[in-house]
Order: sequence, then structure tokens, then C-alpha cells
Amino acid sequence: MKLFTVFSSLLACAAVMAAEPSFRHDVTSEKKPWTHENFRNDPDEFSFAIIPDRAGSERRGIFPEAIKKANMLCPEFIMTVGDLIEGQMWKSRQDHEFMRGQWKELNSYTATSEAPFFHVVGNHDICRTRPGFPRANETTREVWEENCGTHTWYSFVYKNVLFICLNSMSGGDSRKPQIAITPEQLAWAKDVLKKNPDVRWTLIFMHHPGAWNQAAFLELEKDLIKRNYTVFAGDWHHYVKFRRHNRNYYVLATAGGCGSGPRGKDGRPMLKGMEYGEFDHIAYVTITKKGPVVANILLDGILPDDVMTYEKTKNTYGGDMNIPRSQKLAPITKTADGGWKMEVTELLLKKVVKKGVGTVENGVVRIVGNNERRNWARFDLNMPSPAGKKIRVTAEVRSNINKGKFQLAIRRIQGADKSLGYDGPYVTATQDWKKVSMVVPLDSKTDNLQCYLMALDMDDQSWAEVRNLVFEEVRSGAEVSVPQKTAAAVSAKIANGSWKLEVPEMLLKKVVKKGVGTVENGVARIVGNNERRNWARFDLNMPSPAGKKIRVTAEVKSNINKGKFQLAIRRIQGADKSLSYDGPYVTATQDWKKVSMVVPLDSKTDNLQCYLMALDMDDQSWAEVRNLVFEEVR
Repeated sequence: MKLFTVFSSLLACAAVMAAEPSFRHDVTSEKKPWTHENFRNDPDEFSFAIIPDRAGSERRGIFPEAIKKANMLCPEFIMTVGDLIEGQMWKSRQDHEFMRGQWKELNSYTATSEAPFFHVVGNHDICRTRPGFPRANETTREVWEENCGTHTWYSFVYKNVLFICLNSMSGGDSRKPQIAITPEQLAWAKDVLKKNPDVRWTLIFMHHPGAWNQAAFLELEKDLIKRNYTVFAGDWHHYVKFRRHNRNYYVLATAGGCGSGPRGKDGRPMLKGMEYGEFDHIAYVTITKKGPVVANILLDGILPDDVMTYEKTKNTYGGDMNIPRSQKLAPITKTADGGWKMEVTELLLKKVVKKGVGTVENGVVRIVGNNERRNWARFDLNMPSPAGKKIRVTAEVRSNINKGKFQLAIRRIQGADKSLGYDGPYVTATQDWKKVSMVVPLDSKTDNLQCYLMALDMDDQSWAEVRNLVFEEVRSGAEVSVPQKTAAAVSAKIANGSWKLEVPEMLLKKVVKKGVGTVENGVARIVGNNERRNWARFDLNMPSPAGKKIRVTAEVKSNINKGKFQLAIRRIQGADKSLSYDGPYVTATQDWKKVSMVVPLDSKTDNLQCYLMALDMDDQSWAEVRNLVFEEVR
């Protein structure tokens, strides 16, 4: 009896809730301060996002940002049009493990999606078998199946809308001629349409728009034109809308894929802009009674709600309207001897430690590894007139580091954003809280400072925690913990007044990063990476180089199977305009060999850089350099 009474009460409550109107107001006048009451609240309407191509000479960092921006749009789910990994692009890396590494990285990004994320096959996800890649289609399909299951094409229905996800690489195996859509897949797709005759709309997702004019898709269109449908594709890395059979067909642009413009600083072709249809975007699709409404939203146009706060704004109009009033992110005080001091607050740490970088709780910041070269949080130190001063960083740390290392780094900056060096204590594995302290000298070129809490090459099982982080000016001649010159080689005059630069191991260790090579006992080894270029570089700082001559000498040895290596001098005009790269090339030589070359510098040369540069070298090739010297020729 009690159970029946409770059930009856629930039914009564449900009835009241069902009768409750969605919109109530207290306006009694005939005229209303709104236009109409036809709210767009149809329960059958829904929205989803489409994130386009990431791969094909990926411009790093954009794809994970696209997922972050998609989360801000709150779609019900996310679709794709393929090419989310690079796939089998290098003859020396056709193994399953290489592919698994790419999928592991992709999965770490898609795991941040707050909505379900649907994959579609592209020609980088499942590759085409071709000369030099005899099992590309089979190997990449096998790794796809490890991550996404055995269905490389599939369909689903959501709110009476049919979604069909095609695999336009299903015929990219050893058959001749290769085709996009196999007869087996065509028969399946026609059967899906037959089994779903009464859906209100049909959406097709595939990678290759070129397949639209192949026999299989033309045959499928004969069934599609009997219903309402829309097609989405990718591949071209530029956006175009077509009309076929009085229906909309969309080719989406990119979310990190390369463009057709000149190469950027990362060596990847840049996007040429809106007039070429080349831009990073999300297609936001709303299904209405009249069909899909597609809105293309540029990634740069999606901003978080705290894009500007009182703490960050430079516009002081209106003053601080927060209640309680804003706390200072990091209070700056004066020490007893008149120096500068900054105690880092939890408020500041919560401001700068983003999702995916770490967490902040009870005054403790935890930075996590992400299986990449670097993962960091950073903030400005705002030390007044830092040039020529000394700064001490102190903190308590503990960590669990399986791989890589963690650094509490002070970044010294010249001008707007030119890095002079990263200095500060490294942290190794320590389960108990440990105090660290280090004094860093700031040379005369230092204009600004930043703090980096930086995970270096740490895997995703590693972490470091920091608390009680303090920066303070050192005024009383404290012992300096860092060499004064960490980012510049030793420069000296020789007898005739010329300039000479002998490159020390300290500089080489500073510039040769992981993945580029190693430095040991004064020898720099640069390795190939199966890409166009892999390099280490540093400024030469030759005074007034225009019209002079410079000689580069070194001892080299190498094992080069493919490509070549260059000891290059980059001549620069103005801030960063390249005039040329000159210097000796190195071929395979198992014994140490001395190389020397004189490079004339024309009247336009304002600055010089040295590049230790692997050009088109595979990952089995390397070149070693020692006793590297640059000197003016008089």
C-alpha cells in the first residue's frame, strides 16, 4: 500500500511538471518588450560539430585546440571527415608500433572531448598500398581496428536522422585498379538506405570528394536522390560548397592540416586565407525541420567567457566591480633591503594551469607529463627593471617521474618575446617534499621575465608537485648558481682585431633538443627524422656583419644513407627575413674530417645564425660535429 501511495505521488508530480509552461512572465500590457513567443525549442532539433582534417603535414597544436573550442559550443556529439593521423608517410617507418604511437597521441586528444567523438576513415588513417609501401592498406587498417573496431564503415540513427560514414579507402589495397568504395561497401550502403526509408534526413560522411564521380558513389546517388540528404567530405584542405542533384555537398577545410601557402617556421605549408577557402574551422550543424543548417566557425573566433577579466584588462574604465574585490594574483612586496619579492598565490596558479597541464588544490600545483616534448604552465613575473639583477627562486617540490624531468624555469626575455634562456632548478623523482633554491643572474639584455612550470619529455604516468613558490631579488651578493652566459658562445678578439666565436659544449647542449640529436664530450650529433629538415640553431651575434666575410670551420663525421647535412650560416635582414643559407655540406665519412668555407656577407645582412641542419635525412642517418669555430676574415 505504501509503495502504491509513493508511486501515485510520483505520477501526480510528473503531471504537474508536464503542465508547467516553459515560459511564464508578469507583463500585463498588450505590447510586450519582446518580438514574439515562437521559441526554437523543438525537442527534435539538435546540433553537432564536425572537426575537419588534422593530418597531412600537421601544424601542431591546432587540433587539440579545436576539440577544446568544440567543447565550448556544447554540441551533442562530434563528427569527423577523416585524416586525423599522419599514417604511413615514411618508408623507414611502416611498422605497427609507429602507427600505434600516432593513435595513442590522437586518443589523448579525443579523450578531452566532452561529447561522443565519431571517426571516419581518411587516406592517412587507413593508407593506400603503393610502390615502396606494399602493406600500407593492411597495416594501417589493422591498427585502426585495434582502436576503433572492425567496422571501417558504419551507420547510426539519431533522433530519426540517418548518419552513414563511408570508407573511401576500402579499395586502396593491392587490387588494380584501386577504387574508393568497394562493391561490398556499396551493397551495404544501399541496404542501409533500404532499411531506413522513413528517416527525416540522411547525412553522408566520407573523406574523398573525388570519389563522388566514381562509379560506386554515382550508383549510390541513384538511391540518395529519392530522399533528403546532405554530404560532408574533407581531403582537399580547403572549403567549398557544391550543389549536386539540388542537394548540398560540402568539402570542409582544416583543423591543423597544412595549406598551400609558403612554409612557416615549422616547415609546414601555411594556410592562404579565406579567398582560397583555407582556414581552421569547426562546422556547426543544426538539424531543423527544414534540414541541416551549417555554420562555419573559425577557431580563432571562439573565445572563452574569461577572455578578459578585471585582473587581465588594460582598460580600467568602471573600476573593480567584483564582490569581493579582486585579489592580487601574485602580491609583490619589498624586502627589508629594498629588493623585489613575489609570493605565488593559489589564485594565480589556478589561472595559468589549464586542463591537460595539471591541477591546483590546497596551494599545491601538480604538473603532469603528456608523452610530448613539453607540457607547461607559465606566468609573468613583472620584476621592475630586471636587467643586470639577480633573482632567487625557492619552492618545495615532490614528484613521481618515470621518464623525463621537471624544471622550475625562469625565462629571460629581450624585447617583446625574444628568449635569452631558461634557467632554474631541475627536479628529479622525490616522494617527500624537498626544498629547492637557485639564484639566476639576469644579463643586461633582460627586459622581462616569465616563470615556467615545465614537464620535459615526461610520460603520462609522471608528475611533479610544487608549493610555496617564491621569487625574490638578490641584493647582497649571494652566490650565483647559474653560469652568467648560458645562451651565448664565448666571443673573443684575435690579434688583428677581428671577431671570433668558438662554440662551447654548453651552448650546444642548450640548443640541441631531444629529437634533434645529442651532445656529449664536445660532440654534437644531429639525427635525421624522415622529414625535410631537422635542426639546431643559435645566434652568432657578430657585430655589424654587413659587407664582411665569415669563415666556418669544424671537424665532422657522418653516416648518411639518405639526404645530406649542412653547417649553414643563415644571413638575416631586419628582424627575421632570410637572405640565404650558406655553408659546407657534409657527405658520408666514417672518419673525422675537417671542413672549412668562407661566406661573404652582402650589404643587406643585419644578423647571422648557425644551423646544424639535417636535410631529407632518414632516421638511420646522422652527422657529428666538433671544434666548431666562426671567425671574421680580414
